[in-house]
Amino acid sequence: MAAPFETRLDAAPSREDGAKRRQILDGARRVFLSTGFDGASMNEVARAAGVSKGTLYVYFASKEELFAALLRDEKSEQAEQLCRFDDDGPDVAANLHGFGTAFITLVLRADSMAHMRTVMAVASKFPEIGRAYYEAGPETGRRRLARYLGRQAEAGRLKLDDAEEAAQHFFDLCKGHMFIEAMLGLRAEPGRAEVEAQAGKATALFMRLYGA
Repeated sequence: MAAPFETRLDAAPSREDGAKRRQILDGARRVFLSTGFDGASMNEVARAAGVSKGTLYVYFASKEELFAALLRDEKSEQAEQLCRFDDDGPDVAANLHGFGTAFITLVLRADSMAHMRTVMAVASKFPEIGRAYYEAGPETGRRRLARYLGRQAEAGRLKLDDAEEAAQHFFDLCKGHMFIEAMLGLRAEPGRAEVEAQAGKATALFMRLYGA
């Protein structure tokens, strides 16, 4: 009878560690968004997270490691929420339009733009940060969309030779001119109508290229 009790004891620290890690990442998010990567310090993160500096270093050995972990965490969570496809739905265009609308809304959000600018500014010095952002964000999104497109091709609803290439085409069509304008601070976050119109154009062009 002792084994189940021991298992529960072993599991408790894991849950506690997970909650503490989340607490630190939430504090780090606030600090990085308000001060940027260069302006942030581990002392400030510890204060914002409500933990000691010693506790912070138990979980993350450096500011670079912490920022990379934050990027992976946020981008993985966004991918889970964004990349939900109806594999059995016959209307591929409707699915892509809904996905494109959600994607454009997410990528052009002010906090998304802030993170992208920060990553681009530090990636040459800290390649692991650029890698973390790319793998958890663009690469994960492309692979998940490619799986959906591949299944639609198997069902005869699309015709394509390379599902990942087609997925990248769709992302590029969605971003269009809006993305670079937002990156350069030339536009505010678009309204719902503008986002849906851009997603509609991207979907129409994509289906013209790949529709069966």
